Amino acid sequence: MADSPLQLNYGTQPPSYRRWLRLFAVLAIVAATVAGIYMARARVHLWLAERRYAKESAVWYAKALTNTEPATVLKYSENPADAPAGGFISSVSGVHFGVFQDPYIDRLPMFYGAGEPLLADRFTVVFAHERTNAAGLKRLIMVDFGHWSGNQIWFSTYQICPMPSGPRAGAISNLRSNGTNVNMTGFATPGTLRLYAGQIDPNDPARFWIPFESNGKHGRINGSFIVGSSSSADPASQKIEQEMNSIVTWTVSLDNPTTATSRASEN
Repeated sequence: MADSPLQLNYGTQPPSYRRWLRLFAVLAIVAATVAGIYMARARVHLWLAERRYAKESAVWYAKALTNTEPATVLKYSENPADAPAGGFISSVSGVHFGVFQDPYIDRLPMFYGAGEPLLADRFTVVFAHERTNAAGLKRLIMVDFGHWSGNQIWFSTYQICPMPSGPRAGAISNLRSNGTNVNMTGFATPGTLRLYAGQIDPNDPARFWIPFESNGKHGRINGSFIVGSSSSADPASQKIEQEMNSIVTWTVSLDNPTTATSRASEN
């Protein structure tokens, strides 16, 4: 009986597209792993940055709440005689000025640099103090001088406190910020303005003023922190709405008045 022929079995190879699919799957897993590590590092970096900010801003906030400076402290000047060594550091609309700041207090919170929260110091802060409005709402009010626009100056007002809710609850942040032009006609002109450290009103917890000087005149830019509007009937919601909508109104007066007090826009 003849032997049966021996069958050789060399196995089978998967189709080429399956080999490419396997390679693609491996590469996708590697890429996902690398991306996951990168994103995890980015999240850890941001978490550490937010943790640093939380610690720094908490200390800053506690000091800023009670910070006081005499009305003789110059915060802003357009007068060449006040230029620091090396001259004025910058200008707005062609008016050169120097900024005289408390390097620790005169900062604003919860701005971002390279994606990280920080206390920003690129502002001309002329007033910083805790104020209380007629409804008993407390805020750290900070006022920043912006620029001249014709015969008006621009003030930005920030209401700062720990965030009451949301993903950043407890973080020191700007709860509300907006700005307004303050009419300085008859009181000051561009190129001559000096602003001094803002002062609290000892007789009214909702009022403060910023001393100024221009063309030999001395006066006050007066701020009044007033309760905001509300459309809610619920007392708790009403208080929150009033808190969110609180505003600052401005007037200007001379220490030795020769003109009527100027009414400025509401902020």
